[in-house]
Amino acid sequence: MNRTFVSAIVALMLASSVLAGPKFIAVWKSPDVARLNFAGKKVAALAITDDQSLQMSAEEALTRN
Repeated sequence: MNRTFVSAIVALMLASSVLAGPKFIAVWKSPDVARLNFAGKKVAALAITDDQSLQMSAEEALTRN
C-alpha cells in the first residue's frame, strides 16, 4: 500500500509539471508597437497547430483584425 501511494504521488507530480506548461521569464514589448496601423495594408500571419478548429478560429480572428 505504501509503495502504491508513493507511485501515485510521483505520477501526480509529473502530470502537474507537464500540464503546467511553459512560463515566460521575461517579456519585452517594443514601445513603437502602439503606433503601428495596418489598416488597408497587406500583412502576413502564420498559425500552426494540429487542432483543425483552433486553426480555423485563429485564421478567422486574423481576418477580422
